[in-house]
Amino acid sequence: MTRTATTHASETHADGRDDPVFSRVADARRPLVAVAGFSFLLNLLYLASPLYMLQVYDRVLSSGRPETLLMLTVIAVACFAVLGFLDALRSVVLSRVAGWFTERLSEDVATASLRSTLAGKQPGSAPLRDLSVMQQFASGQGVKALFDAPFTPVFVFAIFMLHWALGVVTLVAGAMLAALAFANERLTRDPLKKGAGAQADAHATVDAALRNAEAVAAMGMGPAVFARFRARLADAAGASGVGEERGAIATGATKGLRQTVQMAILGVGALLVLAGDLTGGAMIAGSILLGRALAPVEQALGAWRQFVAARAAHERLAALLDAHPADKPAMELPAATGAVSVEAATFRPEGADRPILTNVSLSLTPGEALAVIGPSASGKSTLCRLLAGVWRPTLGAVRLDGAELHHWPAAALGAAVGYVPQNVELFAGTVR
Repeated sequence: MTRTATTHASETHADGRDDPVFSRVADARRPLVAVAGFSFLLNLLYLASPLYMLQVYDRVLSSGRPETLLMLTVIAVACFAVLGFLDALRSVVLSRVAGWFTERLSEDVATASLRSTLAGKQPGSAPLRDLSVMQQFASGQGVKALFDAPFTPVFVFAIFMLHWALGVVTLVAGAMLAALAFANERLTRDPLKKGAGAQADAHATVDAALRNAEAVAAMGMGPAVFARFRARLADAAGASGVGEERGAIATGATKGLRQTVQMAILGVGALLVLAGDLTGGAMIAGSILLGRALAPVEQALGAWRQFVAARAAHERLAALLDAHPADKPAMELPAATGAVSVEAATFRPEGADRPILTNVSLSLTPGEALAVIGPSASGKSTLCRLLAGVWRPTLGAVRLDGAELHHWPAAALGAAVGYVPQNVELFAGTVR
């Protein structure tokens, strides 16, 4: 048996290292290119509304021809129908990409979580929750804002085509909104990150208590455990509350600024109309174009909390997958016959001052049995974990039929090794 090789691509960290999250989903490029194409067409179709207003005010009202109004209306309705279809299609594609992203990463994340637990850390189900957070962000409004943002200059250019003064108003408004977005990021990043970490700790506390429910109940530890859980939840709520309050202030300021700018561009447009430098239709079209130019910034601010949570989740997942990378494709080996050998194996847990086992060697041929006896804490369980491949020796080697255990495919090794841990728990389902 062989494991399927994991796909890697050129996605990198800022420091040049391969990003262990996005390098696994490089195949998502093609549907994301399609989403970018849909976004381009959508933003072109958004021009239909200001163009319709421009033509109605400047041509239909001045000419008094209802047939012109009818044809313009038919064209505009057709554009809006296509716009709605493309927007729905873009949402469907993003939702499917997000689901595929989770499906593609779930096995590697679960495997890395298992290995992290075996290494003495207790991530619990937090990495899978992080994966769910990234999936929700990938199919939400925040990603759409990222795809729409590159087309903002198109709307700004269209406003400048109407009149340079309207373009200046738009640039000033965009700069002010960008400053608000930057301030929002700086003010909310640390509190939201701290709140997410505290919430993860709270869930880890409950996970640990539920895994050891009998001990918790028998020794009356429930009140203390859940008091700790409530304390961590309170920390999470306090930190997240600070971030949410600051974000709410930024969002409120954005809405107020948005309305002010909308009024300002109408006021400037009215002055230009009175001066004879602009038509009434161009004034209304400029107001609509301004709304479209600033929409991605507003959407990004509205989805900022989800963005911060997704970024923190990505950082944690990247650290986990960096620490526990996927296995390379293993060579197919013949069925195990049962020859076991340990060659000068030494094992020292991470962070420990001294090893539990030192220079242990043994050799068993197929059919032989070995009993290991000794006082408590002498390393018997550690030796069993090394023989089962649960842990790897710090020095030396453990071999099955001459091949080191970590060179065996996991499925083939699992078929050859039986292991009963000290703490036995049963999974849901039948024995089979």
